[in-house]
Amino acid sequence: RDNELLQCREIEKQKLIEYEQCEATKRSTCATKQQQCTDQREAARIKCAAADAASKIQTAKLCLPEECDFKENPTCGSADVEREADGWLAEVRSKMEAYQKLAEECRTMTSEASSTCADAEAYCAGDHCEGQRSASDQQRASCAQSYDSALLAKCDFGRAAQTKCADLSAVHALIAKIKDSNRQDALSEPDRVAEFAAVQRLLCLLQALHDEGDLSQEATAACAAKTPYPNTFDYFDERIAELTAADSISCNENSFSFSGYEWETGLTSAAFVKRTSNTAFSVDMASPPFEFCSDEVAQPIDLQTTNGELVRGRGNHCQAHGLF
Repeated sequence: RDNELLQCREIEKQKLIEYEQCEATKRSTCATKQQQCTDQREAARIKCAAADAASKIQTAKLCLPEECDFKENPTCGSADVEREADGWLAEVRSKMEAYQKLAEECRTMTSEASSTCADAEAYCAGDHCEGQRSASDQQRASCAQSYDSALLAKCDFGRAAQTKCADLSAVHALIAKIKDSNRQDALSEPDRVAEFAAVQRLLCLLQALHDEGDLSQEATAACAAKTPYPNTFDYFDERIAELTAADSISCNENSFSFSGYEWETGLTSAAFVKRTSNTAFSVDMASPPFEFCSDEVAQPIDLQTTNGELVRGRGNHCQAHGLF
């Protein structure tokens, strides 16, 4: 589960990078379009200002005499006036054409600027990264589930490890009781051997007394060397070997690395950092195996012997979860 979570986080980071790249592209494109809007508006403003300036023209002042005497000047200088009037009219027509051209350019550029700005506003307000954001969110949700599953699996493993180590400790404690002598229960193997030898000697002596009618020194010596204890107690060697197999934990561990890595995560891809991991482990069944596990703890181990076989006391309901 831990390796699945690591792979999930790798994908989550990549999906987040893709979303961030999309948003960065959108911001860059939006800024470009907004700048185009600003530039076109300024160009239109300048053009319209030129058109406004060109729309004004000064009235021509014709050089006309205040009085005219047809006796002295039959035309009253009408030819000169006509020339001045024609020149002024030509100038007016030229400036009018220039103004009309500038006014048309003003309208065109204003319209184009409005269109560009509307396009920029629509683009910048649009959601161009919905697909990438949705993929990132879905991956984050998937990894959240994987994270929860990984934690549960680790806690199950930890509790099973505690149970296994408690089993091993209980076996050693039981063996110590079995090897002890002068006990007031049926666990002591030395006491059992001594009792067996005493019973065998007593039976032998009773048989000799029955057969011979007396107990001779030879019979007593023979009974003292009578058949030794016929059983060899293995002290649960097979069980201990099973609990301490090379592919199992040794119960000397104070931490587990699991996959060896974990991810630090955050709202941005820069916050995703893969680092080595080593999780502290408590073998004490009175506490959670790992700090992120719940306060639920396993029941203490109570091992007993029945017909030479190890059995658990009724107070323990833990399962090994495949550890042994």
